[in-house]
Amino acid sequence: MKNNLTLNSISLALLCSVSFFDLQAMNTAKEGMEISASSSTASASAVTKQKTSIFEEFESVSVKEYIEKCMPNLPVEKKKDAVKVFDSLLKSKATPIQEDDAKLNLKIKTEGGYSFPPSMEMQGPFLKYCGTGSFKRILDIGGGKGDDTISCLMTRNAQVISVDIQQNQLNELGLRVEDKLEKSFPEIFEKKWFSKLKRNFATKGSVPTAYMNAINGVNMSRVAHFLNGEELSILVDNLASMMKDGAWLSLTVSTIVPDSREAQWIEKQTQQGLKDPGLVYYETIKTIRKNGVDHLIIEALPKTFAMVNRKTCQLPSPGHKMEFMEENKTAWTNTMIQGRYYHTLESLKSYLEKDFDIVDSKVTEWDDEDKFLSVIAERKPRQ
Repeated sequence: MKNNLTLNSISLALLCSVSFFDLQAMNTAKEGMEISASSSTASASAVTKQKTSIFEEFESVSVKEYIEKCMPNLPVEKKKDAVKVFDSLLKSKATPIQEDDAKLNLKIKTEGGYSFPPSMEMQGPFLKYCGTGSFKRILDIGGGKGDDTISCLMTRNAQVISVDIQQNQLNELGLRVEDKLEKSFPEIFEKKWFSKLKRNFATKGSVPTAYMNAINGVNMSRVAHFLNGEELSILVDNLASMMKDGAWLSLTVSTIVPDSREAQWIEKQTQQGLKDPGLVYYETIKTIRKNGVDHLIIEALPKTFAMVNRKTCQLPSPGHKMEFMEENKTAWTNTMIQGRYYHTLESLKSYLEKDFDIVDSKVTEWDDEDKFLSVIAERKPRQ
């Protein structure tokens, strides 16, 4: 026997901890090298006439330079306040989404992933769009703990509606917005530029009448990889119905790491002709060995994970997860099944091309496990 510890609540928490890719992202998230790639699709926007990527403007800039670029019309003192607030956002850690059903005794639960700190390279073009030109009405869909909402509000050039399917997460977001902005930007609350909405726009009939053709911009960061193809198609149609002609959509989603196991799995699913070939499900198993007589812990074994057949996993979409615990005489075993839909620029085009022109795109190497594809798209004029 290697120790005398019994299985307590801490051991259970460790056994039921987050998935391998979310934990990796939380502990090692950093802004890495970026690869810019301009879309071949032409846009009506004059931005596309530039020879360089619109993302390049935000590479290797200081926080002060970033605020100056994205919020040029702020008074000097407000810019100083914005620098302080944004710097605090950059220093924050990734945190798990507060799912409403987390404490319920359900075998299948919703999967929200993590709320990440902001990235100047990934979000810079959209924030500049919000902070310049005419006053805008913005949707921040799946805003997590509110970092992008806070940034957009600080421009003082946008009304922001934060949208989530999790009320617990919206509550956390609201408190954080107040904590970060109430002292330095009280006018945001006085003029009611911030509001929250619990809504799943990936379902039919979910668009309020007042939102039709009324939105100037939509930010959706690290959300689409929790949707299957049908859900994403409905979501994009709903966004198109809400967005004004020429409005910008900022979309960031998980993308494929070349030569990875996921890339090989996706290629196999493509060859098999499966629907949504970029949809990958994982099974993560964690085991704690115990003494069969008195149940004292012997050791925690290294976790294992593998990709699993989508029929085997029994999940309706990557926006769900399954977790269960098993016990025998010698061990406790926790199994977690989760999914993620990996997209490429080409796969996203198939959803966007009917109503949107792609302005630009960029792939960011977030860490050893994750790459993200960021896309700026513009709402086409209605016929």
